[in-house]
Amino acid sequence: MLPLVGYPSLMDIKRVVSANVQTLLDYAADRHLPYANAKALAIKAGLQPSTIGHILKCETAAKIDTLQAIAKVYKLEAWSLLIPNLDPSNPPVVPYTDTERALYWRIKSVAQEFARPGGLNDEEQAATGPAAPPGAHSNSPQSVQGKAPSSRKTRKRHQA
Repeated sequence: MLPLVGYPSLMDIKRVVSANVQTLLDYAADRHLPYANAKALAIKAGLQPSTIGHILKCETAAKIDTLQAIAKVYKLEAWSLLIPNLDPSNPPVVPYTDTERALYWRIKSVAQEFARPGGLNDEEQAATGPAAPPGAHSNSPQSVQGKAPSSRKTRKRHQA
């Protein structure tokens, strides 16, 4: 059987999950949060400490239930552990529609502006929209604006 082109191999997924679990442990340790070591994580998640060890060493492919238990400890979704380079301070989201995707980028941009020293001034608050983040393409609000809705259901939602 030929490998599927464009899909990560099982070993790649094991490495991603391992790196993300280690990132979560490091993040918790840096902030003196509970569950900052493999044993504490295993106990809280209801898993054997050896299970966490096997995941960290890429010795086993984690079951969905195991991913869910680990993610729940850190208030994440199981699928987020499968996304490379997990950032626990800014976990991934799944925008479902063009409108939601544009709203997400706008909220993220405004939140970043508020986080900077001095916050937003009156002129910035009146601005029409945020710039797309570096590397953004079809998920950016600029690519969403001006597009015709792609389905009857979406068109009805836009008309409402």
